[in-house]
Parts: sequence; C-alpha cells; structure tokens
Amino acid sequence: MKGIFLKFLKEEQLLNLLKDQIDKSSLSKEFAALDADGTLWMKDANDSLLKYEIEKGLRDLGDLLDPRYREEGYRYKRCELLAQGQAGWTLEELEGHCVKALKAWPLHVFPFQRKLLTYLKHKGMKVVIVTASLKWLVEQAVRLYDLPVDQVLGVETQLEGGRIGSELILPAPLAKFKGEVFLNYSQGKKCFLAGGNTCTDLPLLEMAEVSFTVHSADPENENFSSEKRLTQLAIQNNWIVFKKRKEIIK
Repeated sequence: MKGIFLKFLKEEQLLNLLKDQIDKSSLSKEFAALDADGTLWMKDANDSLLKYEIEKGLRDLGDLLDPRYREEGYRYKRCELLAQGQAGWTLEELEGHCVKALKAWPLHVFPFQRKLLTYLKHKGMKVVIVTASLKWLVEQAVRLYDLPVDQVLGVETQLEGGRIGSELILPAPLAKFKGEVFLNYSQGKKCFLAGGNTCTDLPLLEMAEVSFTVHSADPENENFSSEKRLTQLAIQNNWIVFKKRKEIIK
C-alpha cells in the first residue's frame, strides 16, 4: 500500500480521511502536534518579522538576509539569531511588532487546517504547535488568525527583568529536537496525530498514530528538497500526502 496523494482542491477529502482515521482508532487521543510554517500556513513566519524589523529600522538584522542562511546547514542558526536579536524589547513591545509584521506580510492559513483544528478541539484533543519560528511570533499568528491552538512550542529566549534576553531556552524545537521538546511538554506522552512539511518534522510524524504531510513548496523554495524527501518517506510509511503540485513525486 502506498501513501494517499491529495491535491489542494480536495481539502474536504483530506479532512474526511483524517476524521475517519481518528474516529476508528481506540488509542488515547490527548495530543495533536503540528508544525507551523509550510504546514499550518504557506509562508515562513520568521520572514515576516525579519522583513518588518529591517524595513522599519527596528533592528540591525540585515545579515540574516544573506543567502547562506537559506542553506540547510545554516537555516536553524538564522532562527536562533533572530530570537536573540529581539533582546531588549519588553514582551508587549515585541508582540506589537509581531502583529504589525503579520498584517504587513500575511502567512495565508490553509483552509483545511482551520477546519482540522476545529475538529480536533471538538474531539477534545490538545493542539500543540511545534515550530522553529519564534514562539512569541507564532502565538500572535495563532491569535490573529483565530486558530484553536492550546500551546505553541517555538524558539525563545529567557526573559530578563521583564525584557527579552539573548540566552536561548534549550532544547529549542529545531530539527531533531522537535520530538524532545514536545515530549518534555507532554510529560512523555506521544502525540496521537502529527502533521509536517519537511524532514525536520519526522520526530513528530514517526511517533504519531496518524500522520500527514504537506508538500506546498515550489522548486525554487528552500524547503522543496526536504519536502520532496519527506513525501518519499510518507509513501513508505502510508501517511497521507497533501500536495499543491500536480505531479506525483517518485
């Protein structure tokens, strides 16, 4: 049996397949763990904040636009540096900048995700977002887009005297640490459902009873290669693959 491929025009079919798998399982359905960028929405949330802060002259973060930070080996260093670059703001100031950034550069939530989250809440599940983007930024995105999410686990730094500090809270949910960060939060309980779009989401996808992947990146996008590899793994594991592009990846 191979993974099930669905085009973006068949969102209702995807939702029905996931509902069916959830309803048929007799396992505990306490937690759902989802990636954010490329999975909940189309865009990279960190990009929105970075562009906003540079455009408004709020932070000297222009170096993070260097193409090397788009490469797989450097991408997560960029996440860390962006988080550390917020040092000095009060939490209220940073949240205000995040909201303005998200309004200037919207993330475009996938419609099926909004319906899925609503269904998961109806089933009594705790919906947890596990993301390499800035925690406080994704929290504002969840509020701005009115998404029924219980907890955001993202990259963050220590608060120092009511202000953002530069010391990262570890482990951060980057790459292989996503599973560890989630299990720390859930006190060792595995997620029942997981969704992701790149190979860095495998720690969540592999622990879940029900898993789906999203392949939305265009070939020129930095995530395309990783999404393609994840699609191949999804085929092997009989996961549902939700694709924007028409062709089937072999």
